Amino acid sequence: MERHEANAYSISDFFIGKLIGEGLFGKVHHAKLKTTLNSNSSLPDHVAIKAMDKLEMMKCKERSQMVMKERRLLTKLTRLGSKHTVQLFMSFVDSQHLYLVQEICIFGTLASIRQQHDRLPIEKIRSYSAQILTGIEFMHHHSIVHCDLKPENIMVANNYAIKIIDFGCAIDLKSANANDEQGIDFAGTADYVSPEVIGGKSSKAIADAMDVTEGGNNENGSLTLTLPHYSSEYAPAIDLWAFGCIIYFLFCAESPFHDKTDHLTLNRIIKYVQQEWYLHLQEREEFVTSFSDNVDLMQTTIDLLEKLLVSQPGDRLGMGDGHYDAIRSHGFYKDVNFSSVHDAKDASDLTQLRPQIQMKVANEEMQDGSELPFDFFA
Repeated sequence: MERHEANAYSISDFFIGKLIGEGLFGKVHHAKLKTTLNSNSSLPDHVAIKAMDKLEMMKCKERSQMVMKERRLLTKLTRLGSKHTVQLFMSFVDSQHLYLVQEICIFGTLASIRQQHDRLPIEKIRSYSAQILTGIEFMHHHSIVHCDLKPENIMVANNYAIKIIDFGCAIDLKSANANDEQGIDFAGTADYVSPEVIGGKSSKAIADAMDVTEGGNNENGSLTLTLPHYSSEYAPAIDLWAFGCIIYFLFCAESPFHDKTDHLTLNRIIKYVQQEWYLHLQEREEFVTSFSDNVDLMQTTIDLLEKLLVSQPGDRLGMGDGHYDAIRSHGFYKDVNFSSVHDAKDASDLTQLRPQIQMKVANEEMQDGSELPFDFFA
């Protein structure tokens, strides 16, 4: 879809509906283009609008830069025709807010979908993860590393396709200076952070980087660490580690290293790398029951996870010979046709997924964008 000119629209051109979620400096709402404009527009009838407070952005330079980076990278990926990253149709500003008008994903996040079910069928896990892999490969081919892949940042769109969102932590390798001794600042989520991001830091150093006490939690849900200057070459491996953690999550409904606090989670990752702690997948009932006594398939899945969750980034499956073909050809994806992975809709989706956003909502049940209260997006 073409990218629409920012000056062609304002918030007054939309009806604003249900709150979908909250992001940096603002909120994300379901929105509908007013009928009077719709007949002359190729913009979808329903979109998601992220409204970010300009004043709050100005107070924090680093996070403001994250917002602008997200807009730039989403614009780039949309223009390149990425099928598994959320489309950014346009952006515009007014006196209070910066607005990003994006593709709407009515079925919610993978995290919420997983919570709806005691377990997911193997076929569904294969389908979702195959689409995620396709999205990761597309991003990496265009020198973009997401750096914060997690179930909360992966959504299912109206056509049942996987969509990766939230590029505030992403790295554009073409603009990053790989020779900068300061490295690349990384801000991500503890459960899915890779060992090389933690590095050889001590328990106290990790706590300091997270701005928490050693036994505490990080209130804003993210941490900031610095990658070594040489790691730009291996930066894509950050996403492959998270990819392995996400496959595990789809089976077990939590990340492989999850613990009571972020600090304990990071220490568990360190102990895993040091071989002091193991996944013990065959002891997890929720994992084992997914295979319906198919021991061979269970061992194949364990093999895939062990090859993705490797401490050395260069040794992860997908980083060496064959690159992403090495993952696609793994036995776990034996029956998956990657050439048609974009055609995500199937009968099981129709019965298993419940829309989180109702599209058939009357205008009278939504807020007129031209009559919004001053603090509506606060």
